[in-house]
Amino acid sequence: DEGGESELLGEDLPLEPSVAKAERSHLIVWQVMYGSE
Repeated sequence: DEGGESELLGEDLPLEPSVAKAERSHLIVWQVMYGSE
């Protein structure tokens, strides 16, 4: 499901792939921070 959310972000920002990539990286960091707790 998490992967699906990342794909939705990528599709939501087709004109800004760099932004979509940054958003995915941000989500990964967020998941790691809250996932480790």
